[in-house]
Amino acid sequence: MEKGLRVSTLLLLILLVYSNGLFAQLDCCDAELYDGSTLNVASISGSNTNDSYAGTCLFGGENDAYFLYFEAATSGTFEMLITPNNLGADFDFAILANACPGNPGAQQVACNWTGPVTNPPFSHTGIASNPQNSWGVQGGQEWENTINLTAGTQYVIILDNITENGVGFTIETGGTATLVAPDNNSGNDPVINPVGPFCPDDPSVTLTANPPGGTWGGAASASGVFSPVLRGPGVHTVTYSVPGAGICPPEAEIQITVLTNPNPIINPPPTACANGSPFFMTASPAGGTWGGAAAPNGQVSPSAL
Repeated sequence: MEKGLRVSTLLLLILLVYSNGLFAQLDCCDAELYDGSTLNVASISGSNTNDSYAGTCLFGGENDAYFLYFEAATSGTFEMLITPNNLGADFDFAILANACPGNPGAQQVACNWTGPVTNPPFSHTGIASNPQNSWGVQGGQEWENTINLTAGTQYVIILDNITENGVGFTIETGGTATLVAPDNNSGNDPVINPVGPFCPDDPSVTLTANPPGGTWGGAASASGVFSPVLRGPGVHTVTYSVPGAGICPPEAEIQITVLTNPNPIINPPPTACANGSPFFMTASPAGGTWGGAAAPNGQVSPSAL
């Protein structure tokens, strides 16, 4: 029994390792470093987070996606061939310079979206002004013209399996530009100093972070001001990013809570005579400010009424 259990456990571990190697899952900021070599990805899945495709032609958001990250060591032309494994899926793609979609400086340099294709076999797609001459495959609406890359610029390739069936792909590149895998050091993430919680009528506060000089976003203004009055009760997300190398700038975020104004309940005062001793009013919740016949600390003097 023990031997059989060990064999079963070993087979299970092998299966888990093998399956993990086939089932790739990436986000844009964690894109695979790529040097332009021929690469096969057996299977892909939806990403850990729903990455933004802002500023690209990829409509409808992320499907089964894979991200590659490279740098042009020399300027020159660039061509690309995407072959779905066994032509079993429809792939769209986008190439951006400088940053992932939605980040400062991101610039689309090539993109192809032809809408969902439902009938296999699917076709090759990629970049080449003459796919037949460059790759030996037929051109068409799945192709974009040859592009030029600039030395020292970093690029992101988004490969989106719009069929959403987990089928992977093979990528090949050509052209005169030299591609290298970049240094993936984007710098340390900044730290936002925590604030709050606030009441809805509290004054605005200027947020601070280390290092200073970054870019505020989310529920804060561009200058880093958070207004409880403007935002109202609830939990609000503030973001902060600083310049850095790589396709995603170092960034941080915090949650700032604006409370709902309480409805205080004043407890009935004790019975008192006109010349009786002073007493203190009580209420729930405690800690508020008294007024009217009571002093600010809640004391009432019957003789003064």
